Amino acid sequence: MKIIKNEISKRCFQKCISFYNSKIFIIAIILYGIILRLRCYLFNRSLWLDEAMLSLNIVNRDFLGLLKPLEYSQGAPIGFLWVERIMVLLFGNNELTLRLFPLMAGILSIFLFYILIKYYIDSKFIQMSLLLFVVSEKLIYYSSEVKQYAVDVLVTLILYIVFVRLQFRKITVCNAFFLGIIGAISIWFSHASFFVLSGIGLIFLLFYLYKKDRSSILSLCIVFLFWIFSFLTNYFLVLVYLKNNSILLGYWDDYFMPFPPRSFWDLVWFEEKFCAIFSDPMGLTFTGIAILTFLVGCVDMFANKRKEYFLLSAPIFITLAASAFRLYPFGGRLILFLVPIILIFISQGARKIITQHSGKSISIGIIVTSLLIFDPTLWSSYYMMRPKGKEEIKPVLEYVSKHIEKNHYIYVYYYAEEAFNYYLKDYKFDKSKIILANIPSNGKGEESWSECVEDLNSLKGYGKIWFIFSHDWKSEDKLFISVLDSMGKRMDSFQDQGASAYLYDISEFNY
Repeated sequence: MKIIKNEISKRCFQKCISFYNSKIFIIAIILYGIILRLRCYLFNRSLWLDEAMLSLNIVNRDFLGLLKPLEYSQGAPIGFLWVERIMVLLFGNNELTLRLFPLMAGILSIFLFYILIKYYIDSKFIQMSLLLFVVSEKLIYYSSEVKQYAVDVLVTLILYIVFVRLQFRKITVCNAFFLGIIGAISIWFSHASFFVLSGIGLIFLLFYLYKKDRSSILSLCIVFLFWIFSFLTNYFLVLVYLKNNSILLGYWDDYFMPFPPRSFWDLVWFEEKFCAIFSDPMGLTFTGIAILTFLVGCVDMFANKRKEYFLLSAPIFITLAASAFRLYPFGGRLILFLVPIILIFISQGARKIITQHSGKSISIGIIVTSLLIFDPTLWSSYYMMRPKGKEEIKPVLEYVSKHIEKNHYIYVYYYAEEAFNYYLKDYKFDKSKIILANIPSNGKGEESWSECVEDLNSLKGYGKIWFIFSHDWKSEDKLFISVLDSMGKRMDSFQDQGASAYLYDISEFNY
């Protein structure tokens, strides 16, 4: 009986291994990734603050207007903005249209990542690497956000595939023009592409210098001329404005590398930002395990695949160096384009641990890999069943539109203005009765509370007012409500994820 059970278990295990190594499993992973991104996209959550700000620029400007500095301290590549504008002209002004280009980039990135990892990862570990990519919460989310970050990932993958296929072979003049054009175009679609191009270009140049391949060096110089011309044109059109935007610099201030380090806390910055990468943008729960496998992968690749190691790691170090000169923040969604690179190192580390000869190492490797995969897969499945919103102002405005009366006013919280203005086209509110918060803001959430109270005081005698809140990241609505409760009587309210509305009668001003 035991022999039969053992034989059955053995066959089941072999079938599982056979399925794991089959093309069907690869196809299943890719389809799962597409479904996750489509589900998030079709949930059609409300535009949140940053999306609304960028969307207002896209829908209210023509193509030439998008070449000028954007309003609301926004910044995005011109190629991305123009594609978005084309989408709006073709399919209309709505969230699904605005998010279509990021969705296409997110889905296409799955296929390109699969192509790329076949060059770097052992065939037995491609499935793990691909699964980590498709279930990444951040990659799924940014595939349905009106921002350029999913396109950053797509462009990064395209550039790596183009250069990896070259395999450090001799660069002909024909290849040089092709590489030059690809790189030049990528700069207009992704600001982050500059760091990828710089890293790849530097490693190729050093390789050809080492080999004393003069013809390839000359061809590479032609490539660089294309890139430099494209970058300088883009810089003086767009980037020079972003570089001097004090609001953006202030918001991302903590993500610029302190250089040179002048204190103990400056040294702590490196440890904090390194560890933070694995939670945001990587989206991995067991960050300690992720860090371990990443470091093992870096050491193993440096020892055995040195060219590949430098090719992958160079953009990371160049991005970090740029942050030292306050040219580009190192952290969060701005380094989403590094996720494919980091996943390759993590996969390489998992392979190294599992393929150790001792049985103990194999067991540890399997546990490590399972922990890395299990949690993001579980959460991605959960959110597929129950998608989550961010700042759901649409249901709030829908509720207000159904309950508002002719004598009611609407007061819009200052961080809700852009989203409110975007959706205003969908509702028949009396524009003469809309009151926008008159509170100076520095863009960092450091508005004076006394000015907020003064603004509320100015509403004396207006009668019944709907107060609309969204992007309330410091819970200021509670402070507003505490003041309003002392000013008048609350008559109605409605809350949704990250947004709310309250109706107050302040005919009798008591505050």
